[in-house]
Amino acid sequence: MNNEKVIKLPENRCHFCGKESTLLCDKVKGEIRAIDLGGPGVLSNGVVTCDKKICKECATHIDGADYCPDCVEILKKALR
Repeated sequence: MNNEKVIKLPENRCHFCGKESTLLCDKVKGEIRAIDLGGPGVLSNGVVTCDKKICKECATHIDGADYCPDCVEILKKALR
């Protein structure tokens, strides 16, 4: 008799602990600009964020933004 148990993992898993993720990391990684080379110039601007999937437990919340553990370490080093 086979006593194996099947565990279904959530589709959106936290990058760090594997639990269900409900958030994406908001740390800005850079900027992006779409430019109309044949016309008057810049069409649109935007930012590129980390976007790693994170759960509420692994996220650090600062001023309405959510940061993953990797980006929190980067921010800590930048403040030293």
